Amino acid sequence: MEDVDEIVRMAYEFETYLITLDNSLLQESPSKKVFKKVLINGFEDPKHCLLVAEEKGKMLGFADMWSYPEFLHGGMSAYMNNIFIREGHRGKGIGTALLKTIIKEAKRRGVVALHVPIKAKNLKSIEFHKKKGIDEQLVMMEKRLDR
Repeated sequence: MEDVDEIVRMAYEFETYLITLDNSLLQESPSKKVFKKVLINGFEDPKHCLLVAEEKGKMLGFADMWSYPEFLHGGMSAYMNNIFIREGHRGKGIGTALLKTIIKEAKRRGVVALHVPIKAKNLKSIEFHKKKGIDEQLVMMEKRLDR
């Protein structure tokens, strides 16, 4: 359970980073209790994949993916909803390793299209993904239903 708590802490770091990009996107964070519950439920769902990058027992980042059947693509699609590397560990190949592993797992699951939602103002992330061959841009819109 200690690992779950550390992943929740990283998720809060990620959210803080996103707020610095565009504070209008997030009005109120879910509680850590809610983060933890959703995370644990994800562990039990075979459609979910969570990867954590570690070094010497310290968690440096994470990525997660959800896969689902999508008839317009003629097979499975997936969303890599999050990829986050902690400050001080970026630019060292950790994100690249996580992305490669997500892609490998997606292929193993028969995924034919991997979607990577990125906030429009997150230019560093957009550039990173373009360099890795994820360069077809789509528009994704969101309406929060929990507010």
